[in-house]
Amino acid sequence: MLTCLEEHIPCKAAHISTWRAHCGVKGKTRPDVKRSMQLIVKKWFGIMPTDDEADSIGIGMYFADVMAPKVEVIDWENG
Repeated sequence: MLTCLEEHIPCKAAHISTWRAHCGVKGKTRPDVKRSMQLIVKKWFGIMPTDDEADSIGIGMYFADVMAPKVEVIDWENG
């Protein structure tokens, strides 16, 4: 983030509780929430990632769903 700020590149951050709530992560202890995110990714994509990979996917899904600019989809085949 520091490099982005120094180079005047726009960047955003998401608080951990925000993206976890968006993804529907459950649990009270660290191992419980890590396992919950792994199971969510398995449900979404049919893969069983490591706990860090699952967190990365959750953060990416949050940004894709909430923070990324909305893209207009054009059906070029059907006019």
